[in-house]
Amino acid sequence: MKVLRWILVIPAVLLVYWLAYALCSLFSMLFNYGMLSRLGIKVFASVIAGVAGVSAAIEIAPNYKKAAAIIGAVVLFIPTLLSLWLILNGQDYSGGNWV
Repeated sequence: MKVLRWILVIPAVLLVYWLAYALCSLFSMLFNYGMLSRLGIKVFASVIAGVAGVSAAIEIAPNYKKAAAIIGAVVLFIPTLLSLWLILNGQDYSGGNWV
């Protein structure tokens, strides 16, 4: 059972990250906060999604919670850094203007 929980850590981190990011983006679209720029919304959503993803890694891992948090943070750092780099270079990779 412990092996299965360790195998599920990375997919669960990515799933929770994606869900939290989508919910933050949907929330910002529904309430249309004019003060926040598009970049600000994406940064905010990335931070919230990152915290949720690392929290999921800590909860799912059977032991070595600190190692699970570090693994979750490293796994989530790469797509977050890539998305911010694409945004700052003016490339919209989201496939539309839903945020």
